[in-house]
Amino acid sequence: MNPKIDYYTNDDVLSLLKNDNFLKKWDELYSACAWSTVFQSKEFIANWYRIFYHIYQPIFLKCEYENELIGLIALAILRKKKGSKVFIIAAGHGESDCQPWLAAPQWNDHFITLSVEIVLRNFPNEDILIRNIPPHIAGCLSKYRSASYHCVVQRHRRPIITLEKFLFSKRDRKRLNRLKRIGHHEEIKDEKIFLFYIDQLTALYDFRQGAMFNRTPYYHIPYYKEFLISLFRSNLIKVLIFKTGHQIIASLIVTLDKDVAHTGAINVHSPLYASYSPGYLQFLLMSELLANQGLKYFDLTPGDDYYKDRLTTYYDHVITLTITSRKAFKIRRELRKYYHYSLNKMGIRPLAFNLQIEKKIHPLWEKGPYTYLTQLLKEKLANSKRVIEIPQISCVEAQDLHLEKNNIRALLAYKNHAFNRTRWQFLQASMIHFEQGKQVITYTHKGQLKIAVWYKKYTGGYTHKNKIKLLEGSVVLEDLICHTNYKHKLHVFIFKAIEMLKNEFPSENFYLISEFNLKLQALPLPLTNGKSENIYW
Repeated sequence: MNPKIDYYTNDDVLSLLKNDNFLKKWDELYSACAWSTVFQSKEFIANWYRIFYHIYQPIFLKCEYENELIGLIALAILRKKKGSKVFIIAAGHGESDCQPWLAAPQWNDHFITLSVEIVLRNFPNEDILIRNIPPHIAGCLSKYRSASYHCVVQRHRRPIITLEKFLFSKRDRKRLNRLKRIGHHEEIKDEKIFLFYIDQLTALYDFRQGAMFNRTPYYHIPYYKEFLISLFRSNLIKVLIFKTGHQIIASLIVTLDKDVAHTGAINVHSPLYASYSPGYLQFLLMSELLANQGLKYFDLTPGDDYYKDRLTTYYDHVITLTITSRKAFKIRRELRKYYHYSLNKMGIRPLAFNLQIEKKIHPLWEKGPYTYLTQLLKEKLANSKRVIEIPQISCVEAQDLHLEKNNIRALLAYKNHAFNRTRWQFLQASMIHFEQGKQVITYTHKGQLKIAVWYKKYTGGYTHKNKIKLLEGSVVLEDLICHTNYKHKLHVFIFKAIEMLKNEFPSENFYLISEFNLKLQALPLPLTNGKSENIYW
């Protein structure tokens, strides 16, 4: 007689995860299963279910035979759908880099085929998406002839670093020595130190993800930070930081497995130090640390990132499974699979290609056709940017205006509705500015960015794309943005920004290049000592 599969959801899942007898059986199956990863451990899944319970509905299936656990799969689905396509996903979702189920080998086919049928019977209008699993465990799903569901299998290359006898190349060692002149790296093992740096880590992560992919998970959803802390407390992650003082230059957090480390938790570097290649060097430092601690492999996870091609020792393959009860959706996924295959054959990276298309249409989608086209027309008809020489001043009133320099969280506080650019466009532009060696001064109020301007000293002279030329040694302020309701504070902001910069550039000339028609004039202000001093307004 075939064993029965038990189905749980919502509070029943949380209750099951408090059953010590079941948790012991889970540990035994996890240890015995040849393809298990840390992402199927009870610690990882229980933490994720608990923390994201209000966002995701847990779906859990297990199978026991003669009082022995022989299979389990942990899934979830969003509780609130926001209009876009929603899948039933593996527990852990984007935080889980490998998503197989656990099963005794002799029961694998029986367990997973029936589990899929049970899930789709309970969610008849939904589809299942499971990423990065070993191909050999899913063959039964694609071969199994069932009237109730269809399966699409997509194959991906997974880059792996072999850690045995890992060594830096001479070129990379020179790069590292150059970086070590401004800071040092350390492994973070103490929870208090980790908590001290976590806000800085997550801000850097959100800034880069926001600029590249329009995703800022830690900024918008506090549960992500809580989950990361829970992984640290469960000893499931390893944290490496390269810093100068208390400022992070780069950091890499990996998830630890039996003899493998998986990247994907957090990979960040400060854009202020991009010229040092700190993100790439951090991978090398982590590889060296993992090798010294006896791990055998470093899984870089599938993806189109060029740095992975530089680091990898070899590639293996994993698959993504899409399981649906709707034939029309299966055809759409097959077409999508063929589209990706065709791009790869032409030497085009599908994810990067799709991202470029998304960036092009995003402003139109975000602002609506009428607003987008109106703003585009205004920009075309607008006058060329003006050059404004900013007078040196000794004092500025309106001390309530608190300005900050290079505050990443201030840039993340950009809101679409009050500016011409979308948030994605703004963060993209900000990352480019940092990589060009520019720095930023910001003013925020009530947790929202109101005014920002970028600056840089041009030692070799300055020529703007609008054919604006300035003298050598000029400090140029540019790409000034201002919230619609805060234009009356622009003058004060500019002069307070100059006050901040005078210590750094005491004798340089300051110029503002902007489309804003600012008339910076000096007005006499009588002082209490009988003398008169100019204040600029």
